[in-house]
Amino acid sequence: MIEQVTFIEYLTLRGALFTATVGGVRLSIGQATALKRQGYSKGVPDILIFEPRGKYHGLMIEMKRQRIKGEPRGRVSPDQERWKEQLLARGYRSEVCEGFDEAKGVYDAYMA
Repeated sequence: MIEQVTFIEYLTLRGALFTATVGGVRLSIGQATALKRQGYSKGVPDILIFEPRGKYHGLMIEMKRQRIKGEPRGRVSPDQERWKEQLLARGYRSEVCEGFDEAKGVYDAYMA
């Protein structure tokens, strides 16, 4: 997704400490099984930013494709909702962002 690539470039230019997860990647059953055994969990946000600010330990962002006029917003899965709730309960800010502009706005406001 080009919006996520652009956001990753933005974070890199700002020197943020972050990583991206493998969510949304098509895997064979063998690969998916191996990842699960290695600790991957469904629903983990796409981008994990390890920059504490205020009351938060870090910022976690689930990226959704920016919709074109009239399209429905990307769906948040039950697993993603559970992760968001659990991250918030543990002191992490967790947001769902639609496209680069929204992710950039959330990040900039968080870092201010």
